[in-house]
Amino acid sequence: MKLHLALGFLLVVLFNQNLLTVHVEAGDDFVRTRRVHFFLNGNPYFANGFNAYWLMYVASDPSQRPKVSAAFREAAAHGLTVARTWAFSDGGYRPLQYAPGSYNEQMFKGLDFVIAEARKYRIKLILSLANNYESFGGKKQYVNWARSQGQYLTSDDDFFRNPVVKGYYKNHVKTVLNRYNSFTGMHYKDDPTIMAWELMNEPRCTSDPSGKTIQAWIMEMASHVKSIDRNHLLEAGLEGFYGQSTPQKKRLNPSLDIGTDFIANNQIPGIDFATLSFLNNWLDAHIRDARIALRKPILLAEFGKSWKDPGFNTYQRDQLFNIVYNKIYWSAKTGGPASGGLFWQLLAQGMESFRDGYEIILSERSSTANVIAQQSHKLDQIRKIFTRRRNVQRWKRARAKRRGGWHALLGHACFATSSDRNMVSTIRVHNLRKVCTVPNIAFIGNKDILVSQTTSINSFRKQHVPNAINMLELNSLLKNLVKTGDLHEARQMFDVMPQRDEISWTTIISGYVRAMKSSEALLLFSKMWLSPGLSMDPFCLSIALKACALEFNLNFGELLHGYLVKSGFINSVFAGSALLDMYAKFGKIELGIIVFDEMPIKSVVSWTAIITGLVHGGYYKKGLVYLSEMRKSGVEYDSYTLAIVLKACACLGALNFGREIHTHTVKRGFNDTSYVANSLSTMYNKCGKLDYGLRLFDKMNTRDVVSWTSIITTYVQMREDVNAIEAFTRMQEAGVSPNEFTFAAVIASCSGLVRISWGEQLHAHVLRSGLADTLSVANSLMTMYSKCGQISSAAMVFHGMSRRDTISWSTIIAVYSQGGYGEEAFEHLSWMRKEGPKPTQFAFASVLSVCGNMAILEQGRQLHAHVLSIGLEQEEMIQSALVNMYSKCGCIKDAEKVFNEAENYNIVTWTAMINGYADHGYIHETINLFKMLSKVGLKPDSVTFIGLLTACSHAGLAGLGFHYFNLMSSKYQIRPSKEHYGCMIDLLCRAGQLTEAEEMIKSMPFHRDDVVWSTLLRACRVQGNVDCGERAAEKLLEMDPNCAGTHITLANIYSAKGKWREAADVRKMMRTKGVMKEPGWSWIKVKDRVSAFVAGERSYPEGEEIYGMLDLLASRVDISVQELGSLLDLED
Repeated sequence: MKLHLALGFLLVVLFNQNLLTVHVEAGDDFVRTRRVHFFLNGNPYFANGFNAYWLMYVASDPSQRPKVSAAFREAAAHGLTVARTWAFSDGGYRPLQYAPGSYNEQMFKGLDFVIAEARKYRIKLILSLANNYESFGGKKQYVNWARSQGQYLTSDDDFFRNPVVKGYYKNHVKTVLNRYNSFTGMHYKDDPTIMAWELMNEPRCTSDPSGKTIQAWIMEMASHVKSIDRNHLLEAGLEGFYGQSTPQKKRLNPSLDIGTDFIANNQIPGIDFATLSFLNNWLDAHIRDARIALRKPILLAEFGKSWKDPGFNTYQRDQLFNIVYNKIYWSAKTGGPASGGLFWQLLAQGMESFRDGYEIILSERSSTANVIAQQSHKLDQIRKIFTRRRNVQRWKRARAKRRGGWHALLGHACFATSSDRNMVSTIRVHNLRKVCTVPNIAFIGNKDILVSQTTSINSFRKQHVPNAINMLELNSLLKNLVKTGDLHEARQMFDVMPQRDEISWTTIISGYVRAMKSSEALLLFSKMWLSPGLSMDPFCLSIALKACALEFNLNFGELLHGYLVKSGFINSVFAGSALLDMYAKFGKIELGIIVFDEMPIKSVVSWTAIITGLVHGGYYKKGLVYLSEMRKSGVEYDSYTLAIVLKACACLGALNFGREIHTHTVKRGFNDTSYVANSLSTMYNKCGKLDYGLRLFDKMNTRDVVSWTSIITTYVQMREDVNAIEAFTRMQEAGVSPNEFTFAAVIASCSGLVRISWGEQLHAHVLRSGLADTLSVANSLMTMYSKCGQISSAAMVFHGMSRRDTISWSTIIAVYSQGGYGEEAFEHLSWMRKEGPKPTQFAFASVLSVCGNMAILEQGRQLHAHVLSIGLEQEEMIQSALVNMYSKCGCIKDAEKVFNEAENYNIVTWTAMINGYADHGYIHETINLFKMLSKVGLKPDSVTFIGLLTACSHAGLAGLGFHYFNLMSSKYQIRPSKEHYGCMIDLLCRAGQLTEAEEMIKSMPFHRDDVVWSTLLRACRVQGNVDCGERAAEKLLEMDPNCAGTHITLANIYSAKGKWREAADVRKMMRTKGVMKEPGWSWIKVKDRVSAFVAGERSYPEGEEIYGMLDLLASRVDISVQELGSLLDLED
């Protein structure tokens, strides 16, 4: 009897602590979690959704319920699947809970309606049960209720500690969960429309920074919720602040301590998934922690962009949504824990906006709605792919079961006794292979013993001898599975092997390395390391080193290096060559050379590894030197050695040395080897012998992906972009699948042609092939989108990358810089310095360009000081960027100083100085500097002439301008571009020669764009030429019928000539078309912060105060400098 009571008590405790699970059949429509994923009816589930805290409040008024229906209808139309809303309103106006235990039935019916309507539109709900803040009552209201009952409470944080307050909260939880829905006829706790309960909206306990109070409260309340409702998921409502369990990560938090702990709080039993809010910068770290530390799904519960933010525009919000959605998408696509995001917040048309700044009405925000709908579609596609993959895996498992294979073999081995296992020493391997290839028969032993697939393992064991399979046969079978590429099947076999030795571990680890799954390989190696009775050998360690190189895990690699030295394995050719190769791939070529020099025996593998490392590191000449040393040492080089040496020749343009290597390949018979033939073709192409390279390509017996990629890359480098795309098409027709480098090259050709449609098709192609996240492809996509003017798409690619190198960072900074998004360029440079690799000269040059374009001199000087401190001031790109920056900021003397301090002359910096003089109207300095070019051995390029022609235009020197225009082609063989023609048209317009300017426009060998016609139109306004102005305006309106600037300039031309009726007609036409002049943007720097604003805009922070100050200044012309300073110092 006592035993039964004890068992009963134990079961109650286990049930309340959520340690026993209740199985609910798939198909019950409840959302479940399995490891790091959500599942619905057995299929993966993603929560692309929204916040709408107002749902119950609005639905409590029956006349307003159509707005709730409209919101759900519009959300469903855009693929949204989850809504988060309040299931609380405590005290105050129109409460749900008048007082503890006393409820407003009208409000509850509003919540009933919300749940019923969500069910109708197949939208799941996350219902929050309390609020941390005062709005809708919150924890403050609970504490006040307890105070009114005589409880002595000193802080709102007593909500988490006081037993009376906790009793109020528990009663509310019980009431809500047991509520009977008057519309659906179901209790809330039984309704699958509800996805999850939320303990509290953003709980905080600032009075206890240690986090113990919140931890205890969540533990107690999670147990309470689960004791009532085992069907639904539960989350705590956390914002994502790191706490005492991970002190090293608290630096990621904003500068406040709120007493929560993202890791510890979400590890509490009963908390089914993690949440975080708003801060985009947190997302990567929290997704990683959800996967590794928590092993639970994570949901971005709140994010958005407020129109109250300074300089807000819709593009900024769309960009933020793209960035956040892309991170979620990539995590979901790769099987990660990020399972969705809920933007803040959705409203219906015609309802109160609540003025929090984040509200979105989908029908009124088409661009944002499109971003949201695209995310819904992408997540749905992932769900379908995972569902199909799971069904295929089920079919494979069923087929394997029918066929027997290693499953039957291992089953037999597992049933064998220890005495059985000693009976047989060997079994013929070819017989074992038949186990996996013959459907209904297994062959065991020296005799062919036929076993029907219907025969059970037990009966087979009783009838046949031998009764065991030793490690040799199992390892042989495992190796065969790995070799054929069936890694999934190999892993299944490995996991159930009754015994695993060093060969078993090495075989499966090498399989993962070969499949480029380095993280899983290192995880298995770590397990092997910790397994008792196993010893490491050089071969296994060499495979682990290869995994380190693939995973970019230098720390692990250095630890293995230490072990190699300590164990004496460093002298092994296998281990030494792998270590050398690892250091080379990390760019640590100096360490690689040390390892190589200390190797007692140097094989062809070792020599090839050091030469490869030098060539990949850019030390091409040194690589050729080591080839010479290799010859002297008597080691015969192989085809791989010659292939990498040919790459060095290609990069150096060393045609003669390359021809010598070509001769060696022919003598050794290597020239027919595909990778050598590819290297030869690439070498000739890069050395300018394209015809010879093409002949080699045409002679190839087999053209693989490397061959095609080489020829496509060559075309791109020679700017023959159309030929590159044609080659890519032929490659696909030949049935050769492109790799990441092929895609990177052909995407670059789209950049050269500025063909966004082709680029987008290729982007879709790489997404389908799973190569979109590779560095070379992603970097190429960013460049393509940037050149095609798609800045937001470029940003989306960058923020979706799981790994970024210096090229990625430099590219996105350049994208923002060239696109005119200076603030974003600064932010990304700062982000790169904090979290990314060391910024390169390209990154600094891009941001210096921003400083020049925005005329923010102080930031430019700070960057100048920084590049001086890190020794980049003599880099060609930095010098030209500094000259440009100082020139555009009006500091031509500083530009001259940078120019004069240059140690080496180069045409880029020289051109920058010429352009600087031209922009400042220094015609004599411009011409003198140009004349000095030939004296210092430099040849002007097309950009140099743009500066020269600009100077002539600004000075009104038409004759001199035409002299230099003709000199371009006659002396320097530079074909004038559209930009040069633009300079000449501007020169003629400034000289008042409008007829000649119009004739030059018509005779241009280029498409006549809006720039040249706008130049002519503005000149017509200055000169008062109505006829020419009308023709120019006509051309412009053909290109853009709604251009406000064209209409206004034409109206001004009419007005200046007294043609009031025509001017009125133009302005009437503007009103009819709905054309409005866009207000101009300006920026101002206040205390190291650059802010953008538009004329007349008052919605940004302190807008009213700023305009009040302006009014005060306007009313007091006699205000002194001291008074002005004191006024401006009142606030930041």
